[in-house]
Amino acid sequence: MAKDGIHAVVLVYSCRARFSEEEHATFLTLKTLFGEKIVDYMILVFTGKDDLKADRQTFEDYLANQPEKTLQDIIVSCGNRKVLFNNRTTDENKRWKQVQQLLNLVDGVILKNGGQPFTNEMFKRLKERASATEKAETARMKRRLQRRYDIMLERMAREMKSKLEEELGKLRQLLEEEKSARRAAEENYKSFQISSNKEIQKLRWDLHQANSKCAIL
Repeated sequence: MAKDGIHAVVLVYSCRARFSEEEHATFLTLKTLFGEKIVDYMILVFTGKDDLKADRQTFEDYLANQPEKTLQDIIVSCGNRKVLFNNRTTDENKRWKQVQQLLNLVDGVILKNGGQPFTNEMFKRLKERASATEKAETARMKRRLQRRYDIMLERMAREMKSKLEEELGKLRQLLEEEKSARRAAEENYKSFQISSNKEIQKLRWDLHQANSKCAIL
């Protein structure tokens, strides 16, 4: 990476294992973050050339053994800019040749892009794009939370209304029961009062009769 931007992006993979979904996701994430233009700056480095040789396989055999053509498509999209590394070699000449191959690819990327690095201005635009995306996502999240909040309030209001109506129904029933009990008590009191008045009148009459008999004697 230069001070004025990126001249090349090196992605390192291993020939010792199949190309994974995580590695594919990393490639796609770079494109999402930096845009399609970043692919023009990519170089693919594959380690484990020694393992392929030990298994009597070529790199083409390794690609053919992949369950999908994802890796082949990535290589094509990167302009076939790839280099294989033998990690175990102790031959300094071979090690230097590998490094030189990589440097030649870097020079090729610079030449292909007219000497223009992936610049800070691009980063700025990407940052602005990411900021706009973040703001949009934040706005969506706020709207989602507001909807959930409104739904929750509406549900609580319905529950409170139902509970209030239930309590009011119980209160009305209790009041009706109290009114009925009061009316029954009043009627019982009136009946008792009438009965008492009759008893008093009867006692007075009996007393009057008794007094009259005493006076005659």
